[in-house]
Amino acid sequence: MDPSHSTILSDAAQHGNILALYLAIKTDPEVLDKIDKIPFAETPLHTAASVGQTEFAMEIMMLKPSFARKLNEDGFTPMHLALQFKQTKLVLRLLDVDKDLVRVQGRGGVSPFHYAAEIGEEDLLVEFLKACPKSIEDVTNRKETALHIALKNKQFDAFMLLVGWLRRSWFIHAAWMEKNLLNWPDDDGNTPLHLAVSTNDAEVVRRFVHCISVDKNKKNSAEKTALQILEDEMHETNYKETVMKMIHRSMKCQSLFQFLFPSPSPLEVPQLKEFLRSRFSIHENYYIFMFRQNMDVSNDTRNMLLVVATLVVTVTYQAALSPPGGVWQDDFNAETGTGRAGRTVTILQFDMEFMGHLRHVSVNKLYQAQAKKIKKMRRSFNDEKCIAIAEEVDRLLLAEFIREAHYLDCLPNIMLVKKSNGK
Repeated sequence: MDPSHSTILSDAAQHGNILALYLAIKTDPEVLDKIDKIPFAETPLHTAASVGQTEFAMEIMMLKPSFARKLNEDGFTPMHLALQFKQTKLVLRLLDVDKDLVRVQGRGGVSPFHYAAEIGEEDLLVEFLKACPKSIEDVTNRKETALHIALKNKQFDAFMLLVGWLRRSWFIHAAWMEKNLLNWPDDDGNTPLHLAVSTNDAEVVRRFVHCISVDKNKKNSAEKTALQILEDEMHETNYKETVMKMIHRSMKCQSLFQFLFPSPSPLEVPQLKEFLRSRFSIHENYYIFMFRQNMDVSNDTRNMLLVVATLVVTVTYQAALSPPGGVWQDDFNAETGTGRAGRTVTILQFDMEFMGHLRHVSVNKLYQAQAKKIKKMRRSFNDEKCIAIAEEVDRLLLAEFIREAHYLDCLPNIMLVKKSNGK
């Protein structure tokens, strides 16, 4: 490639000159392809990312998307450079174009997600997690997760944010991911708990050690547990005694309900990053556990059930407003639940309240409503599927609707009606 073309492109990227970019392409239509063939190169996108030329960067991304994943001679992608030079707007635009860019590993196996944890960019961590949740699973060449990196760089708020994300996740296999990452050993065999007790920060340990998924007895490569590291390496008496009591107390917990520190209502938490760092209440741990169990089905199955559940709720709500023949009739006996209409009508109720964060939820069995309208569903699904759906709806409906409509203050009482086969 003509060196002059490289200089022209570099200057154009430096100043955000899109016109100069296309003049270079007009002079040599293969100029971008020639750069792309170099294994490690400082592309125009790298230059634009470093100086925050967002519009120019987006133009290059359109012309040559592969530049976004290319490492320069120092082992960095354009997103790495944008993070290093605090070009937040450009980072977010790159994320909009390709969410998986946060997982591209550069020097040392460090991804942009890892780097955000290293420098404590909490707002960007939240955006990364929302766009690409699996980025939290990536490890560096030293087997460090973002949790390890945040602790080693004393980014304790970022660490608690990541822990909060793991503990509050409801997606399929979330429980497995939480347990796996919270106990993941780095090259030295140190889990986040080993590192946490070495921070000399009792609050970090307190907020982390009460997580039931954390294995307090896991040993590192030196065959030491977190307690042994505390006893052998930490010399501040008050801190040592405090943390030892915490760990011993947490090791005695036998259920998900024995968490002592209530979390604030999300209505009192102005930002998502603060909510993710907040403490857990007993109720929140219970509902997250239950929802994870309910959500542990395939995406296809869950999506199909959600569609049908919506239909069921629609017809049952209508049935509650206008039940067949009316709920109360002159010939209806309230004690026996029978009437001369020849059919038994059972009224069930459930309350769903979601006031910013999960509170008491009581769900009774959800039945099919109004036989005529249910028959319309049976045209699309055979009897076997309908039976399975009826059994699954009461498990999945609440979790899915709260997940999709979490902004609702509350949902009203709904009367659910079952039509029996009585005569």
